[in-house]
Amino acid sequence: MKIVFGVILSAIIWFGDDIRKNNFARPAFSVFVERDPRLLMIGAQTAGKEKQGKKRRNGNSRKPTGGGLLFHLYKNTKKRAIRFLSHSGMTLFATLFTTEEMNYQNEINIPSDSRTRRTRMTEPIRLLVRENELRPHDFILPLFASDKSAAYRHEISSMPGVYQLGLDNILRESERALEAKLGGIILFGVTDDKDETGSSAHNEFGIIQQSSREIKKRFPELLVATDVCLCEYTSHGHCGIIKEKENGGFEIDNDETVEQLVSEALSHAEAGSDLISPSDMMDGRIGAIRDALDENCFENLPIMSYAAKYASGFYGPFREAAGSSPSFGDRRSHQMDPANSDEAMRVIERDIREGADIIMVKPAMSYLDIVRRAKDEFTIPVAAYQVSGEFSMIKAAATNGWLDEESVMMESLLCIKRAGASIILTYFALDAAKILKQ
Repeated sequence: MKIVFGVILSAIIWFGDDIRKNNFARPAFSVFVERDPRLLMIGAQTAGKEKQGKKRRNGNSRKPTGGGLLFHLYKNTKKRAIRFLSHSGMTLFATLFTTEEMNYQNEINIPSDSRTRRTRMTEPIRLLVRENELRPHDFILPLFASDKSAAYRHEISSMPGVYQLGLDNILRESERALEAKLGGIILFGVTDDKDETGSSAHNEFGIIQQSSREIKKRFPELLVATDVCLCEYTSHGHCGIIKEKENGGFEIDNDETVEQLVSEALSHAEAGSDLISPSDMMDGRIGAIRDALDENCFENLPIMSYAAKYASGFYGPFREAAGSSPSFGDRRSHQMDPANSDEAMRVIERDIREGADIIMVKPAMSYLDIVRRAKDEFTIPVAAYQVSGEFSMIKAAATNGWLDEESVMMESLLCIKRAGASIILTYFALDAAKILKQ
């Protein structure tokens, strides 16, 4: 039996060696190399041993014959079987069980639909497939109008490059905004004429009213939005009229405040405002302002509601700019809790129902999820305010060399646009428009 087994196994080995030497099944063997690259190492080691064996055999070319041949085959069966199985056995197995020939050329085979870099390789193709793009008329530039001298110009320490401006300089900045083809400007009043009820807010000779009239006279094609709130005009810095509670402490009288806001909005409309922008966050003020505008022949004047205005720490530099920091307490009784998203949707829905034509999310960068939800759930335009703290953070980091101001500025604005805002209020408006023109 040993002799018969030796003859059969030796015949398989000889045929296997012929298969291996003639590369009969090499393409099939590549399938297994692809799955387990260690086979290459096995093959290389075996090939090296074979070459050494050939050298030894070349020194003595005499081969056994007759019975000696059978004995020789039996004696060397184990050695040749191991060599064959390690080097050729897998090849033979692959040949028998592989139904198609493969021409394997790469060790890594990345599927065609995984190669998404094709549309990012060059600038022309990147531009061709770009989903969102900034334009100068996406931007509204905030301006701080001061009732000091017409030539007044005072830089805000926490907002490099942003100024409180007298009327002459307001007109110069308005002209720059028009030349840059911005979407418009929004005016915030800065005054020392303050009292408990913020009565100067609806003074027909107030700085917002004067600025609006002069801008529309000089540049009628420039959109002028006006902020409607009492915080710049109250002696205590809150957004409404304060009353004492029965159990002690203070609170904002919502309904009395709304009456003041209506008067302020009407004074802006009469001065030529193109877009009434209530930022106070009092309940019912959009409906009350809408009714008053309609009753006074301003039915075509749109309202941009600060509908989702959060009680944020990012407003700090603005309060320096507008002189509107609360002298006590905070604004959490009317501005929204940063933890809430569903509430923002309810407030936005209410303001739309009351007559808002545009809704705003403020701040922008930390609330892009709110911008996205508002865009998805409602059909009216969504604005987002890149507030003073966001602006100042980028400026401070750039001043310290921690980041590139231009690239981060443009990236931040593009992200706001991508989230769903079609209108962006930003102090970067003029700088961004200049870059977009290059």
